[in-house]
Amino acid sequence: MKPLILFVVWMITSLLVGCSSNHIESNSITKQSQNMAHSKIMSFYEQWYKTPYRLGGNSKYGIDCSAFIQRLMMAVFNHKLPRTTKEQVELGRAISQQQLQMGDLIFFKTGPTTRHVGLYISDTSFVHASTSKGVITSSMLNPYWQAHYWQSRRVL
Repeated sequence: MKPLILFVVWMITSLLVGCSSNHIESNSITKQSQNMAHSKIMSFYEQWYKTPYRLGGNSKYGIDCSAFIQRLMMAVFNHKLPRTTKEQVELGRAISQQQLQMGDLIFFKTGPTTRHVGLYISDTSFVHASTSKGVITSSMLNPYWQAHYWQSRRVL
């Protein structure tokens, strides 16, 4: 009877160790894919850095926020977004600022009827096409962005 108990304990231990090692492996794969996505975002961003803002623009001569995010999402995640901020804000599901992850869309109310969109990168940073500075990264801790924050959406 004792050998049977030892065998059962050995089997349970083997299963638990096997499950935990798979869990570690899947976490490292997730971390690896996050690093790859971050690299792709930053590479795309560097190609567009300081491209001037132009309302309705969709090229290196001038681009607006929703066109920049639309192009970024297609280039990095192969995910198609509609062209306008008004349409983009209808996608995915709403999430809180505390839930933000790389690739989430961040929306701001910058005027009575004006909306702005950026893409969350990490550590409160996001990339966007600023009306005053063109394509840049900004911090959500900036008082301007804090005051105008509207909502975040997960579309991936």
